Amino acid sequence: MKHLLLKSVFIVILFNLLSSCDPEAVNLSTQEELLTKKWRASQVLVDGVIQNSTDWENYFLEFFDSKTYTLNSNSVAETGSWALNELETEIIFDGGSFIYRIISLTTEELTVAYNLDNKSYRILFVPA
Repeated sequence: MKHLLLKSVFIVILFNLLSSCDPEAVNLSTQEELLTKKWRASQVLVDGVIQNSTDWENYFLEFFDSKTYTLNSNSVAETGSWALNELETEIIFDGGSFIYRIISLTTEELTVAYNLDNKSYRILFVPA
């Protein structure tokens, strides 16, 4: 009888815990799933200064499930492979020839940073 009472209490507690979970608060997307889509550059900073060039509006980066990407910039297309590092904090292009540090990644934005030619770049992408 004592075991039956304990099982009943456990089931009631478990049911209450599961039913009180907010489904919106549970994010089951992985970094890879969030990343895999077409992104458009929305804002670019070089050494902390916003770049006002309209050329960035034509800068698209698309990540595919097949671990390939396409970069379109002013009618120039580049393709290659991509991967995430073990901690999922970096996007590694073409086996390490170029690396973006992931600053933030959600369904609505991707912010990356990298250094090139003694300059610090930060790009905010939004879904295209």
